[in-house]
Amino acid sequence: MKKKIFLSLILSASMLLSACSFVVNDKVGSSDDDKASSSDSAKPQDSQEETEKEEETLKYVHGKVEEHSYSSDFLGLTPKLDESWTLYTDEQLAKQNGISDMSEENVNKALEKNGVLYEIMASQENNENFNIVIENLNVTNNGKTVSGDEYLDLSLPTLKNSLKSGYDESSAEIGKVTFMGKETGCIKAEVTTGELKAYLIVVPVMKGNFAALITFTAFTAEGAESMVAVF
Repeated sequence: MKKKIFLSLILSASMLLSACSFVVNDKVGSSDDDKASSSDSAKPQDSQEETEKEEETLKYVHGKVEEHSYSSDFLGLTPKLDESWTLYTDEQLAKQNGISDMSEENVNKALEKNGVLYEIMASQENNENFNIVIENLNVTNNGKTVSGDEYLDLSLPTLKNSLKSGYDESSAEIGKVTFMGKETGCIKAEVTTGELKAYLIVVPVMKGNFAALITFTAFTAEGAESMVAVF
């Protein structure tokens, strides 16, 4: 029971990572000359303008959640889960998100209002788990898109602070992990409360103006790595 409560607290911390975790102002540190030069030289091609327009109007699409499986065409994710995994149902996710259901209309309203949304919550019998939290950068980052590595750099201080205030001991750093067959940037963290210790790996997946943060939590570093391997 203690372990279950412990990991539930970590689940709350993972939401803090995404909840308005940073605001980038691309004018900070720029001189008037820099801005003028940028204005003169930044003449995007039609294809770039179309891409930016598409990203601005992109609507989020919730994935397909079943008892022991999950897939998202929108995010390009299909983890290889077996019957050892238990997933929150759409009804449970909707309750967690404070909406009536996980329809496209409701999830987009929630993302426009709150900026963040639980997409999936999955756990095993030993309470080790992973979850995916969606962040709408139009809300939390003034509409400015960033790469996965940029997101990690900007979010790390926020995660460190939230973990520092919630646990006896904590550490977090940017690292690398093999995700979907490729070396990918991530945040690796450790937290300790009393005799309990947990390991976290956070992997960002960027899609237009949305960031999907996949947080893996286990009682050993190897356990966290093994969960990443299901993707």
